[in-house]
Amino acid sequence: MRIVAVIIGLAFIGMAGEGLAQREAVKNPHIGYVYPAGGARGGSVEVQVGGENIYGTSAVLVSGNGVSFKVIKSADPYEGKEAKQKKQKKKNEAAIDEAITLKATISSNAAPGDVEFCLVTPDGLSNKLIFQVGQLKELAEVEPNNKAKTALAIPALPAVLNGQIMPGDVDSFSFNAKKGQQMVVEVATRALVPYIADGVPGWFQAIVTLQKSNGVEVGVADNFQFSQDPVLFCEIPADGSYVLTIRDTLYRGREDFVYRMKVGALPYITSIFPLGAQCGAGPVHVSLMGKNLPGESLDSVMPPPHPAPVMLAVTNGGGLISNRVPFMTEDLPELMDGEARPAGPPLKVVLPVVINGRLLTPDERRVYCFDGKKGQAVVMDVHARRLGSPLDSGLVLSNEKGEKLAENDDAKDRGEGRLTHQSDSSLMVTLPEDGLYLVTLKDMQGRGGVEYAYRLRISPPRPDFELRVTPAAVSIPKGGSVVLTAYVVRRDGFSGEIKLGLEAPADGLVLDGSVIPANTDKLCMTLTATRPRPATMVPHLIGTAVIEGKPVVRRGVPAENLMQAFLYQHLVPFGEETVMVTGTNAPFRVIPKFPLKPYWELLRGKEVSFRVEAIRQPGFEGPIRLQLIDPPKGITFRNANIPPDKDSAMVVVRTESKVVSNLVGNLIISGTMPVEMEATPAERAKAEAKAARDREVKAAVLGTNTPPQSVSTNPVIADQKILVPEVPKPLMIKRQLISLIPAVPYQIIEPPQQAPAHAKTNSIPNRK
Repeated sequence: MRIVAVIIGLAFIGMAGEGLAQREAVKNPHIGYVYPAGGARGGSVEVQVGGENIYGTSAVLVSGNGVSFKVIKSADPYEGKEAKQKKQKKKNEAAIDEAITLKATISSNAAPGDVEFCLVTPDGLSNKLIFQVGQLKELAEVEPNNKAKTALAIPALPAVLNGQIMPGDVDSFSFNAKKGQQMVVEVATRALVPYIADGVPGWFQAIVTLQKSNGVEVGVADNFQFSQDPVLFCEIPADGSYVLTIRDTLYRGREDFVYRMKVGALPYITSIFPLGAQCGAGPVHVSLMGKNLPGESLDSVMPPPHPAPVMLAVTNGGGLISNRVPFMTEDLPELMDGEARPAGPPLKVVLPVVINGRLLTPDERRVYCFDGKKGQAVVMDVHARRLGSPLDSGLVLSNEKGEKLAENDDAKDRGEGRLTHQSDSSLMVTLPEDGLYLVTLKDMQGRGGVEYAYRLRISPPRPDFELRVTPAAVSIPKGGSVVLTAYVVRRDGFSGEIKLGLEAPADGLVLDGSVIPANTDKLCMTLTATRPRPATMVPHLIGTAVIEGKPVVRRGVPAENLMQAFLYQHLVPFGEETVMVTGTNAPFRVIPKFPLKPYWELLRGKEVSFRVEAIRQPGFEGPIRLQLIDPPKGITFRNANIPPDKDSAMVVVRTESKVVSNLVGNLIISGTMPVEMEATPAERAKAEAKAARDREVKAAVLGTNTPPQSVSTNPVIADQKILVPEVPKPLMIKRQLISLIPAVPYQIIEPPQQAPAHAKTNSIPNRK
């Protein structure tokens, strides 16, 4: 991660984390789209980024090498006499009503694929979004192009087409093709903007249609297998001109309905077999299915020595890289069952084992059997949909008599944030007696084919965990804190405690409240910047747990918690955690005086008081209101205010009697101070534009098209007829400054029997 523009004027406005109780106090920078969402290697492209609270962007942070951004314009564009009309035409006032302009420069040796970027704004870092580096010539739509006769001509194929779909919009492109060409049209929409929070179904659902110039349809696609991003395959039936159209299936649209569409005789992998291999097993033969591929197999896929995700792709004779498909690796023995086999007895396996199989025909079932012991725990877990297979698996466990003991259709995997239809099956069963057990796998839709591949693990439980950490980008003022949220994806019944920490490079960062209790799947904690100088870092958060007597370390995956269709939340993974420490001191800090213990003990049904001290920068003498961020039900604050010009106060925490004893977690406390501060240039421009619009409205109400002229109060020197220039007054903006207290681990305990009923405080040593 690197800074690609000069960071200037980054003021501390407030640090807000996910789910803050005082979210209204801070309007977090958010980017909803970038258009165009990519560019070709060796060139540059001007892009528009739409979002909320992004005016005043001064820099862009980019992952990897080969792509840089320069800020061209980041002020409010609604200035001038046509501002009112332009504003009225802009229908969406959601999270994408601001737009800035950047210039992306892409190196000729940049790796094709996705890069991540976020904006540096006066209010901190925005969320992350994807920008794609392409190999092909790029073309942007030009309106009007909604009909065949106005279709935008593609000079040569292959190419990448960029566009935005507005309400009711249809984009059309024309090209010439030869008979027999294996045309591939690959559309990226959800790959660019995974979820839309304020729309149903929660994404841009594209449909593409290919027609002859006479209007005869030769191909149509609105998905690819289970993916919402369509891929159209078509063998060109005759030489001639063809028209390609794209639209939303419901004729919706707005600025964030962005697409990138690859068109041509492109290499594309539709499926592979097997879907994975054993670690360290040596070269593996992988069969390929698809279009325009250089061969039917990869003969030397080398699994890594330890389990790790692998992405496979091929390159055709022209140097074009295909799409990438996942390839799973595990350290268990593997068995191949991908060929057709006659009906007969179940295939017997010895545990543990991973079976690589395929359902080759509709309504086919594959049955496996194993010897089990009474009280033995066995896990049956399918990886198919998570590896790109269209299989909608179903599992049934039965005994030797054919009596059904357990079954499962869909098992949700929280770690798969981009997968909306989770169709992989999983079972964990304790066997009731010694004997032979049968595992039956089928497709719940009764479908089959060479692409319906799976990996079925049958083994004793292998307790493990994964971590997702949100948000993927945070900025912290020197001495300040920010909330991070860790989500635990527990595997095979693991329920133990997990200790979190930071790997290098993390100099000057401190993680507080970093122990995830047993049986807990979510924890809010804080990251504090103690570094004296500004810096941008990519720290690695790791979790350590003891599983079956051995330490197990897993790296946290950065993610953004995205909303789909007003309701559903998804943890969408990103490659890097980006932390920017600004050079600005926090205007105030609040320091609590807590006990020097692993946990702060809160008495169930009682009140506990503690002292807080405020350290203020000069000029910040306002009142400070303290709040709990997402507290457990039944834990509240009282007297949680530090008066103006005071540096300390006593705060009371009440724990209601209904709160469960031995509950552990983190208390995260924020301090909020109302202030008036001078507006930034972007805020001043926005305020002036609003004032101009208000004058126009007032003039219209008074019945005149001429806005009332402002009366100057500048003195005039009569004899010289010289107007003294007016000095503009500073525009003051009301703000809510927020400072977070590092997370405080707590534990709910029962009050001592001998404690008097009126006791509401206990003696708490100072926490330094």
